[in-house]
Amino acid sequence: MMPIFVIAVLAALVWLLVKSQRTVERIENLTARCDRLEDELRRLRREEADAKTVAPVRAASVTLPIPAPRPMVPPVGEPPLVLAAQTGAAQPSGPLRPPLVPIAPKPVAAAQGASPPPLRPSPALPAINWEIFLGVKLFAWAGGLVLFLGVAFFITYSFEHNLISPAMRVAIGYVVGIGLLAGGLWLPRERHMVTVQTLCATGTLILYANIFASHAYYKLIGATPAFAVMTLVTAVAFFLAVRLEAQVVAVLGLLGGFLTPPLLSTGVDHPLGLFGYVGLLDVGLLAVALRQRWNHLVTLAGVATVLMQTGWVMKFFAVEKIHTAMGIYLAFTVLFVAALVVAQRLAQADKWITASAILLPAAALAFALYVLWHPYPELAQRVVLLFSFVALVDVAFLLMSWLRDDLRLAELGAGAAVFFLLSVWTVQHLTAERLNAALCFYLVFAVAHSVFPVVLQRLRPAATPLWWIHLYPPLALLLLMVPLFKIATALSFLFWPVILLIDLLAIALAVFTASLVSIFAVFALTVIATALWIFQLPPELPEAPGMLLVIGGFAVFFIAATILAARKVFAGLAPAGGGPAETAPGTIGSPPLTPQMFAELAALAAMLPFFLLTLVVLRLPLADPSAVFGLAALLLALLLGVLRLYGVDVLSAVGLGSVLLVEYAWHFHRFTPEHAGVAVSWYLGFGAALLVFPFVFQKRLEERVVPWAAAALALPLHFTIVYRALRAAHPTFGYFGLLPSALALPCLLGLLQRVRRVPADRPTRNTVLAFFGGATLFFITLIFPIQFERQWIT
Repeated sequence: MMPIFVIAVLAALVWLLVKSQRTVERIENLTARCDRLEDELRRLRREEADAKTVAPVRAASVTLPIPAPRPMVPPVGEPPLVLAAQTGAAQPSGPLRPPLVPIAPKPVAAAQGASPPPLRPSPALPAINWEIFLGVKLFAWAGGLVLFLGVAFFITYSFEHNLISPAMRVAIGYVVGIGLLAGGLWLPRERHMVTVQTLCATGTLILYANIFASHAYYKLIGATPAFAVMTLVTAVAFFLAVRLEAQVVAVLGLLGGFLTPPLLSTGVDHPLGLFGYVGLLDVGLLAVALRQRWNHLVTLAGVATVLMQTGWVMKFFAVEKIHTAMGIYLAFTVLFVAALVVAQRLAQADKWITASAILLPAAALAFALYVLWHPYPELAQRVVLLFSFVALVDVAFLLMSWLRDDLRLAELGAGAAVFFLLSVWTVQHLTAERLNAALCFYLVFAVAHSVFPVVLQRLRPAATPLWWIHLYPPLALLLLMVPLFKIATALSFLFWPVILLIDLLAIALAVFTASLVSIFAVFALTVIATALWIFQLPPELPEAPGMLLVIGGFAVFFIAATILAARKVFAGLAPAGGGPAETAPGTIGSPPLTPQMFAELAALAAMLPFFLLTLVVLRLPLADPSAVFGLAALLLALLLGVLRLYGVDVLSAVGLGSVLLVEYAWHFHRFTPEHAGVAVSWYLGFGAALLVFPFVFQKRLEERVVPWAAAALALPLHFTIVYRALRAAHPTFGYFGLLPSALALPCLLGLLQRVRRVPADRPTRNTVLAFFGGATLFFITLIFPIQFERQWIT
């Protein structure tokens, strides 16, 4: 009895659809007749108003002669017409012709420039008849959906209660679906458009459900035949939607197609069959949307696909299905990005298609975050698999930003999401064994998101700002600081080369974009990272050579980077204190650059390595300072070379202060009398180098003040540690007054040389002489208290 009842219900639904269609047609005919009558009435009223408006104009502009009266001759067969006013006789009772209406002459414009009559307003577009839509069409479409749901629930009910055999269930479904398609195509479209569209859409949904049940649940057909039949049904749905120009067919097909799996679900996981079916639905909907320009269907398909993916992950995902899950997410990402590519070539890409193209890769990144945050430790340990998947999804965002200028900020969002995933993984799951793989991904993502926008801007310039590309190298360095806290004693040999490459990336960005933001940031972060490494190592480890190698390498690299920036970016700038700044040509979003900014950059690059050397001295027990002081001497020579080439005066003062910092740190923490000779040699060597430097290059430094001031102060500022070292090594020596006497001599010679060489009218003469004179007097004054410290004359 149950099948007969269901068939009767289906027949009743079809009868209701036909009756509703007839009612729709009658209402539409009556509405059309009323609309025509209203249009005619409005036209007559406008003509009457126009006649009243034009009549006075005609009377005023044209004066016509009054014609002489003519005798009125009645037509043959009619009684003569005698006016009652003339004869007083009664009018004849026969039929009368209507009175003659004189034809008014056409108006003649009073002037040549008279304005034409006003144009008739264009008829307004017909408004949506909500009464018909809500009262008839909506219920007709809802009837189609109810018919589909009835068939679907019938199949489910029969499956649960075994009322009929599986083959008969599927056969009834095929008969009903094909019958609805045939009935819809048999009805005349001109008269029964709504019914035709509803029947065709419902038939398509039923066939989808039937094929899915035949393969996934009843096992009546294999995967290949099911896929082939679904392809055929999809092609039929595409053909019907295009031929009937009916969005309802596509919308109901989408709704029913995506409702079929959850409605017929038995709790058994068939991911390939399920998402192969969903992919086929998406392909059909994408084809229909692009063919008919119903682009909102693409967004609906994307949302439905993400819901299916999310539902499957929440219900069926397990560790052993990670490859299947990643394949599903990547496949649909490729599908919808390809739809955006096709739409772009067809010049019909809009917000709907763009939204769906962003939604699918965003869902893939959300799945990666779910894997990290959900308790799947064995998956989080597979860093290569996980972040290779993330990298492939990231490529989709880069491709979209390449396709459309308005999607370039999508690359920014993708970069932020990727680095967030890297941060979560690094904090929670980083170990020494996975460090090398993590370093590779840090570098790859930093390079990709920094270089790609620059290349894109060069090839296809746009108004999108690029300030945010300078964030990626510092972000990568921040990630690299986490291993310094977690595994400082087990760092890989790749750790410092990766930091060096990231620094090089930041410098390249500075050169190409004429921005110093990234250089300042990476210099500071690199020094912080090195300082953390120094303090994380235990003091008993003999790490001094390795530390000095790292510090020296980064110091040389930083100073060389400064020179490169000077040559490439600041090539057209005037020297410090010179003319106005220029902007490097060919830069991207170039800010105004000044020599002062270059001086600050060079000073920062110079000071940071000396700061690290100071930390090494404080951290490690170095009795012999030669290694540290030798590296400091190399750095000082590089600084003075930059000063010689580019005239950055502040580097002389920075060099003096940095060298003194390292020397005083070692002297007060590591000095022993046994190494006094070595220490004093280094102290006097640094002071002499700074003193002699401006005299060697005096032709280029004649107008400067800071290099001469640093030269004059070099020996006085070294005097304290030199004197203390000699007193510690030779406490019984009684002629320490010779030390300030000897040091006063070079200062006095420098003073005399400046007196002879500097013209009297030069503005800097008195300042330079004051520095050298003060240094000379300083040493001369110290002779007496040092030599005669125990005599009454002191």
